[in-house]
Amino acid sequence: MIRLIVSCLLGILTGVFLPTSVDVNPLFSIVLPVLLFSVGLSLGNISILNLVKQNQKLLALPVLSLIGSIVFSLIYALIFGVNIKETVLAGSAMGFYSLPAILVTTKVNVMAGSLLLITNMIRESITIILAPLIVKIFGKQSVIAIGGATTMDVSLAAIKEAAGDEYVPIAVLNGLILTIVVPFVTTLFINL
Repeated sequence: MIRLIVSCLLGILTGVFLPTSVDVNPLFSIVLPVLLFSVGLSLGNISILNLVKQNQKLLALPVLSLIGSIVFSLIYALIFGVNIKETVLAGSAMGFYSLPAILVTTKVNVMAGSLLLITNMIRESITIILAPLIVKIFGKQSVIAIGGATTMDVSLAAIKEAAGDEYVPIAVLNGLILTIVVPFVTTLFINL
């Protein structure tokens, strides 16, 4: 956990002092393939389809985490008297902020799209930074539930480190299912 926090803080400090003329995009083109290669190695050892065949209960994780996120968002909106639709839209994006934020911005309003974007960026950051603590307090599958759609890409490395290699295929499956489902859920809530 300390390595993740220190890495994040070093990145922030570097970004603050780095001249704006420096292009950091080439760094992403190097780091992302290395990350994806390591994910591929993990997935090569355990087939996701075989994993689902062996334990169909794994399909409940993305479903239950989506339902929990929606219900919690609804309760939050009712307790604090904020806009129910916008709050539920933000909660139902499950960390997938790019496409849902655009959909909500264009179909609802800019404020709702911004709320969804910021809320889900925070969700992703919490998953990455607090993964070891979440695993220690709530268990290994909980960090996958909290990570939502980000568990197959951005937060996967943190989940692998905190929960272990055996949870990588579960995290990828969870992220894949939610990435497919979330745009439909977002569209459904936009039209309510």
